[in-house]
Parts: sequence; structure tokens; C-alpha cells
Amino acid sequence: MRQELQESISQRLQHPEQQTANSVEEQWTRIKEATYEATSDTLGFATSKHKDWFDDQDTEAQGLLDAMHSTHLAWMRDKNCSVKKMAYTQAKQKAQRRLHEMKNRWWTTKLRNYRQPLTDTTRGPSITA
Repeated sequence: MRQELQESISQRLQHPEQQTANSVEEQWTRIKEATYEATSDTLGFATSKHKDWFDDQDTEAQGLLDAMHSTHLAWMRDKNCSVKKMAYTQAKQKAQRRLHEMKNRWWTTKLRNYRQPLTDTTRGPSITA
């Protein structure tokens, strides 16, 4: 990955159309832009920095939330439509139920991970005759 990033930066800095930088400020801007573009293309962007039960990368959870939000927007545009209200209510209930299940599963896994080391290291004194 390091080699790929270095090559990408080098290629971006070698473009002849970018060689016309006269001032130090223009040269710095060229280097800064080449580095930014190369790193964003090679490494991408971090989307989540915290450990939480809700995974922002989970496509199922994101799909449920997107469905809930879209049905909510549709209902807000037409508050008198009972069909849109029912669709929103069902989408909201489904999202809440599924997210609650995901949260419970995350906490259960977390608890198992914490209990396992305790049971391995806290064995009582061995009794020998």
C-alpha cells in the first residue's frame, strides 16, 4: 500500500501541465493537491471512528433507515394520506425491531468476549489430596 501511494503521488507530480508553478505558493498548492488526491484515491476515507453497537457500514441497517426516512418524507409531503402514514409506521416499526435485535446481538457478543478471559484466568485453587 505504501509503494502504491508513493507511485501515485509521484505520477501526479510529474504531469507537465502542472510544472508551470512559478512561486513557492503555487508549488506548495500543487504538492498539497497531488498528495490529497493520491491519498484519497489510494486509501479512501474513514467513515467510522468509534466502537459502537451501530455499525455505519452495515448495509441492512442502512437500508432500513433509508426506507424509514424515505417513507417519512413521503408522508410529510402529504400529511393527509393515510396509506403513506401506514407505510411510514410499518417501516419505522421494522427498523426499530431489527435495530433492537442487532443491538442485543452486539451486547451479547461483547459480554461473551469479556467473560471468556475471566473464566480462563480465575480458576479457583486446585485441591490436591
